[in-house]
Amino acid sequence: MISGCVGIAGSATIGKHCMTGGLSAIGGHLKIIDNVVITGCSAVGNSIKSPGTYSSGIPVTEARLWRRIVARIRKLDDLGRKVAKLEEVIK
Repeated sequence: MISGCVGIAGSATIGKHCMTGGLSAIGGHLKIIDNVVITGCSAVGNSIKSPGTYSSGIPVTEARLWRRIVARIRKLDDLGRKVAKLEEVIK
C-alpha cells in the first residue's frame, strides 16, 4: 500500500506486503524487504533488512543544527547502556 504524497526513487526495490504512510520518502538504490511498515512523514535513507515498523522525522530545523541533532540521537542508545553500567557500579 502506498499512501498519498509518497516519493519513491525509481531505483528503489520494495518487497511484498509493505505499507508507506503519507509524505514518506524512499531514497534511490535502496532495498526494503517484505513486511515493512513505514510511518507517515518518514525519510528512508538506508536499506531496510528486517521486517517491522519504521519511523523518522523531526520538525524542520536549520540544516546545520539538524545534522548535529541526528548525530547525537544515533549515540543515545550506547550512552544509555553506559549510564546503566555506571549506575550498577555506584550502587
